[in-house]
Amino acid sequence: MEYRKWLLLILLLLPGLSLAGTGLFDARIQVDSESASERDEATRDGLETILTRLTGREVPADDDALAEVLEQSTRYVQQYGYDSDDDRLYLRVRYDGRVLQRDLVEQEIPIWPRERRPRTLAWVVVDQGGSRRILGGDESPDLQAALRDAGARTGLPVLFPLMDLEDQQAIRASEIWGGFREPIERASERYDADAVLVGRVAQRGQGWRGRWVLYWEGESHSWTVDNDSAPDVLDVGVEAGVTRLAEYYAVVPEDGEVGRLTLRVRDVGGLDGYARVENYLRDLSGVEAVDAIRMGGGAVDFRLTFQGLPERALQRMRSGSLLAEQELDEGDAPDADDDGARPDYIFRLSGS
Repeated sequence: MEYRKWLLLILLLLPGLSLAGTGLFDARIQVDSESASERDEATRDGLETILTRLTGREVPADDDALAEVLEQSTRYVQQYGYDSDDDRLYLRVRYDGRVLQRDLVEQEIPIWPRERRPRTLAWVVVDQGGSRRILGGDESPDLQAALRDAGARTGLPVLFPLMDLEDQQAIRASEIWGGFREPIERASERYDADAVLVGRVAQRGQGWRGRWVLYWEGESHSWTVDNDSAPDVLDVGVEAGVTRLAEYYAVVPEDGEVGRLTLRVRDVGGLDGYARVENYLRDLSGVEAVDAIRMGGGAVDFRLTFQGLPERALQRMRSGSLLAEQELDEGDAPDADDDGARPDYIFRLSGS
């Protein structure tokens, strides 16, 4: 049984066969075939999505620096594979976040670090035929999905109110529609959000209009969106809000701020231990990507890509109970026939 578990883990680590989990540098693009030409085109589309997440804004057609990065899309591919869903074929690509971010730094393109992306609570009222409803709970899951998809595409974590009894007593659709800031902020307190996005979406003839306000850091910004459908108004409305936040939070990192290190974790024990460690590492502050690059002798080497310096993540690992740090010794050097690198740090999975 143990042999079978590790055989499955080996398959997960082989490039091109599987992309376990998703992250900041993962993209999934629908394709018609597995041809090389279509793969190259989809790889470029996927990289454009990643650039939107990293910068917090859509890639403008006249941005020569980003256009140059896109033209080299295949250079950043770390792994790729295919899967299918409802008879549709998808290309899944993992891009090399370290190289990509390094090139953005060299081009002096502002990057929006993940730890500086505010958790945003969305109070959205939809008016259709004179009936107004607040998106949240079980209300209009399709429209909630459209708003979440827009947030995922741009890298913004979007929350919805539960619309339970507490919310229903705290705020009414008419107060949101009227733009009354005080009851909106009061009703938002229970969610501990960093920013509040307010949307008022209504059908206008054959189209839809959305009036938006974003509250954060004591400031407010408003804008209006007209489009053909309610999902499109939600999508463009979130995109406009993200652009405003990115203008505030995105920075050009100092040289050397984007980097990576190799972490060896001993006594992993199998797939359960591997999943615990990988999930833990992905949640560490500043960690943008986690890749398993080597395994053997009950240990797994993880390559961690950082946006910023790794000290905060290392401090959390050392003070936590899941991993116990160990000293580097001669036995931690790679074998002569191994093309891996000596790990920067050694930890042991506690309780294994």
